[in-house]
Amino acid sequence: MASIPAPQPTKLSAGIARQLAELRRMIRTYVYVEGTAQAVVLICTAFWCGLVVDWFFEPPLWTRGVLLVGFVFCLLSVIIKRIFSRLRVPLSDANIAVLLERRFTRLDDTLLTAVDLSGDIPLETEGFSSSMLQQTCREAEKRLESLSLGEVIRREPLRRLLAVAGVLAVSVVLFALLASNAMGVWVRRSLLFYDEPWPRQASLSIEGFTNGVKKVARGSDVEVVVKADCTRPLVPKTIEIRYRSEGGSRHRTVMTREGDAQASGEPEQRYTHTFRGVLAPIELDIRGGDVLLEGLKLIVVESPTVEELSLECEYPSYMNRPPRTVPVISTVTEIPFGTRITVHGRAAKDLREVTVDASASGKQMEQTFIKIDSKQPNQYREFEHDLGVVREDMSITFNLLDTDDIKSCEPVSLSFAVAPDLPPELSVRLRGIGTAVTPTAHLPVEGQVSDDHGIAKLWFEYAIDKASPTKAKPDKVELFEPDGNPTQIDLNPEEAALELGTLDAEAGQKLLVAICAADRFDLVDGPNRGSSQRWLLDIVTPAQLEAMLQARELVLRQRFEAIIEEVTETRDSLERIDFSDTEGENADRGLAIRTLRCERAIQNGRKNAHEVLGTAEAFDHIRLQLVNNRIDTEELRVRLEAGIAKPLKRIAEIMFPQLELHLQELHGALDDMKTGPSKRDIAKKQIDAILLNMDEVLSRMMELEDYGQAIAILRSIIESQKKLGTQVKQQHKAKLRELLED
Repeated sequence: MASIPAPQPTKLSAGIARQLAELRRMIRTYVYVEGTAQAVVLICTAFWCGLVVDWFFEPPLWTRGVLLVGFVFCLLSVIIKRIFSRLRVPLSDANIAVLLERRFTRLDDTLLTAVDLSGDIPLETEGFSSSMLQQTCREAEKRLESLSLGEVIRREPLRRLLAVAGVLAVSVVLFALLASNAMGVWVRRSLLFYDEPWPRQASLSIEGFTNGVKKVARGSDVEVVVKADCTRPLVPKTIEIRYRSEGGSRHRTVMTREGDAQASGEPEQRYTHTFRGVLAPIELDIRGGDVLLEGLKLIVVESPTVEELSLECEYPSYMNRPPRTVPVISTVTEIPFGTRITVHGRAAKDLREVTVDASASGKQMEQTFIKIDSKQPNQYREFEHDLGVVREDMSITFNLLDTDDIKSCEPVSLSFAVAPDLPPELSVRLRGIGTAVTPTAHLPVEGQVSDDHGIAKLWFEYAIDKASPTKAKPDKVELFEPDGNPTQIDLNPEEAALELGTLDAEAGQKLLVAICAADRFDLVDGPNRGSSQRWLLDIVTPAQLEAMLQARELVLRQRFEAIIEEVTETRDSLERIDFSDTEGENADRGLAIRTLRCERAIQNGRKNAHEVLGTAEAFDHIRLQLVNNRIDTEELRVRLEAGIAKPLKRIAEIMFPQLELHLQELHGALDDMKTGPSKRDIAKKQIDAILLNMDEVLSRMMELEDYGQAIAILRSIIESQKKLGTQVKQQHKAKLRELLED
């Protein structure tokens, strides 16, 4: 029995296998070319986009680094996904056969059948014969030969992609060839990460910004100034400023162009824009020509202000005052002449510099700059300025510049009003001295002497002359030099007095006298001198002065007699106050008359009291003149003081006020028939008492006549003695002549 050969696996015909391999190669080539073209498009697009962004915005280094990393990531993604990943997908004969069957229906599944039945599995096991397979393969091969495998691939999208890639690649090459400088800048900036700026036709610069930031004072007006270089090919006609506020709102405006720099030949064209009352941060972008300045910021900070200001005062030595530091309370400070001033200040922020502008008496002084370079951090806010010795009015202003380069909104101003050292003031008077004095008079002075910074000495200054003492050279008599440095001295008449007997004064001369004082001022022209009023006095004999005082006393007595008459009239008027008509038709008229008489009595009482007191003081002044001129006697002093002056003062200061009190009570009872008369009688009794006392004083005044007669007799005796002495001398001379003749 013959053995049956084992079934053999069938193989795909060589023609079909060749065609399938060719299509597989074409597909892989398409994938590679398409992926490469996509990569080229990505590279060129990224180049142009990066070039535009970098040229317009010139981003910082970190931004360029992020963009480059992103580009590399995208490029790798395209290469991996569009080339390597697709090329790694297996393309079996069955997959390609399915592709061909779907594209070409005329194959009628012959190719797919031939591919499926070819392989390692014998056909007999599948229920097919080899002859059938061979017939199918021949049919499939025959049909494949009549087909164009290139029709399986859609070439139009690839052509468009290649065209785009080619155009982009050519544009990059042409840019590299025609603009090699720009290409080099892009390479250095985007690939080598240099900070080389792009060459521009225009050149813009902005004032006051450091690293794109400018700090401004809160609430201030901020002027943004942009300058265009006129030497560059392009000078923008307009510059646009775009800004964003803290709230996010966006605005844009055209900056103001100042003049025409090109026409005037200036090197830079200015453009300005002012932000009014800036309270919050502002972000700015400025575009002009082919230049963009972006990322600019206005940061709001507090302006520097002065928290504390004080003056260190070193006073002139003559004042004998220790140095002191006084706080500045007002803008105008008064200081003594010759004081050395050092201004100490403390700001609310750290300072870099303080500018000092000063003027004295309207004349501007040299500007001073105070650099704040303290090594201790807490002293960066403190500054001081030495003004030296101040001898004239001065104004000074401090302009602060802090570490944020912010100037103070308003300068701190100080004014110094120099108070000159004034001469001493003397509010003094001669006590108990009239217009005439005797040659041996005692001239006491009372009052107050004051000076702003201290009194050094006091003296009397006088001149004696017959004709005109005002033209004579004055002499002086030292009074005293006070201890310490008093600013006020109360002069006591018992201590401050000028003895006229020591000055060789004679009757018939005139005396011009004043009291003077000097302070301790030792600057410029030396001490200041002050003087009281000058008193011009006649020097008379004691007899002449007595006669003058007697005449004065007679005048006062006459005035006093007139006062007595007025008081008597007041008493008579008061007595005529009638209370019988308090009822009936005449009641109102009677009340009016009573009221008028009572009010007149009150007014007269006040007037008479004042006059009596003045008379008392006048008599006391006469007494003092007698004492000071050394022509008084015990009898005169007692008479004038105890007999006249003191009683008159008691009448004026005690009795008349009591009378006014009684009259006020009467005034309140003028319409009362019961109490009115009694109160009237009380007031009358008080007036009677006053008149009685005044009569007693008047009787003491009348003693002057008897005293005057005695004085007259005494004077006649003295004159007789003088005449007798003269006659005796003449007789002696006559006898001597007779003896000589013999």
